[in-house]
Amino acid sequence: MRTALVHRVWVGAASIALAVCVAPAAAQDVAITNVKVIVGNGTVIDSGTIVVRGGKIASVAAGRTVPQGVQVIDGKGMSAMAGFIDGHKHVNNGETAAAQMRSLLEAGYTTVLAGGGQADANIALRDRIDKGEFIGPRIIASGQINLRQTPAEARAAVQALAAKGVKHTGEIGLTPEPAPPQAEIETLKAIVDEAKKAGIQVNVHAVSRPAMAAALDAGVTRLVHLPNKDFTTYEQAEKVAQAGAIVAGLIAFGAPNIDTLSPAPTATRRGAPPAPRAATPSSTPAASGTRTRCIRRSRIRPTRTPPTSWCWSTS
Repeated sequence: MRTALVHRVWVGAASIALAVCVAPAAAQDVAITNVKVIVGNGTVIDSGTIVVRGGKIASVAAGRTVPQGVQVIDGKGMSAMAGFIDGHKHVNNGETAAAQMRSLLEAGYTTVLAGGGQADANIALRDRIDKGEFIGPRIIASGQINLRQTPAEARAAVQALAAKGVKHTGEIGLTPEPAPPQAEIETLKAIVDEAKKAGIQVNVHAVSRPAMAAALDAGVTRLVHLPNKDFTTYEQAEKVAQAGAIVAGLIAFGAPNIDTLSPAPTATRRGAPPAPRAATPSSTPAASGTRTRCIRRSRIRPTRTPPTSWCWSTS
């Protein structure tokens, strides 16, 4: 059982957050009233009530219906939405763990898949949060598997993760340049094969076109970054889609491949067809699932604006 309400409800107002985060699980019977609820299916409840029982969402409904014996939080002027899930985030269980976990939670992330590191450290971090040592999102543990070992050793490493109840590998880094050596590829194939048997998701860090192609050929279906050593082509994006694979992050660190060189699109008069766009390397879109996207890095700006919404996760 979760030990803090904030595992499922992220509160933008720090004073409210502190009030509910430190409460023991047994006391987490709360009703948040007068709050705008943004439902995942597109429905918006302008003024609703969220009832939490034992630290878990019990009901969400329009109006103000408050059960007896619960703490009431007035959410007037605020919004509630499903908690964000970070599918690839490097976390730590060291001295800065509490600060990192709190910052993630205050940004609205209620679930985080550990991006890498040792399984035991990720499990320990998860358990510290679950026991209430400090607040943070739900941590899904992953475990590191090294490619610099034999296929048999790699298979044993996969089974070791399964024995610990870990369902994800940490990011497995393929040599990007000039290309992954055959020994790495054979080991990766063994990992993918064994992981299918054990029910473990394989996550691969392939940051060049040759590395990405090798990962797909080995049966990998989850790439955690786009290539940052070269440009992704339309053909490669299509290959990702046809393989049923996904790219967890559409922007890789230092990546040159997301429209960084081409000029901004020119405005056209209303009703006029847009000018055709050349498929140059600098405007090559990134791939995610079965769709292709093109994102201008130059238009992405960090923000220091304090959060003003609440969010929760129900599972």
